[in-house]
Amino acid sequence: MAQSDFATVLHLLEGLTLTPLEASKVVSVLKIGVPVDTKESAEPADTVAAGTNTLMDPTINGVAAPPLDKKTTTPISPADLLPTTAIEVDGQARFVRTYKGFVFEVPRDSSQGPFYVITKGCRIRIIDDWGVSSDAVIGVSGAAFVKVASLQAGLTRMLRAIDNGVAKVILKE
Repeated sequence: MAQSDFATVLHLLEGLTLTPLEASKVVSVLKIGVPVDTKESAEPADTVAAGTNTLMDPTINGVAAPPLDKKTTTPISPADLLPTTAIEVDGQARFVRTYKGFVFEVPRDSSQGPFYVITKGCRIRIIDDWGVSSDAVIGVSGAAFVKVASLQAGLTRMLRAIDNGVAKVILKE
């Protein structure tokens, strides 16, 4: 799917209220371009698979490198495992992540903040420019947002809202 086509589809989907299962189906179709199974299930599958990471000492031409210090390995948070997709909307690069059927915008990793997490609004998202994105909550009955200190704190809050069933796309009236 071309970027402009994807941006058009994303723009059309903004105004829809979808269940997490419906959103997951839409994301699956957009990602791979084929329909997904339409049978309803009691619990939608998580899009983030849990796995175990095994660190092995590297070798080059049979010569072992110094062993890795396994005590200083940085733990991986669920937010680090989320795929980030770059799209273009109205000529601007946007980044979206998906989690449990929800698709939400995130700023660039290099953004300095301040960051705002919108868990209920016309679009759920993490933003770093309130002036451009306040329309997602202003005039939206039941909208919810909070200012956070870092992008990582925003991602943690967003995932928690989704896990707890709090995140919701609300249509403007």
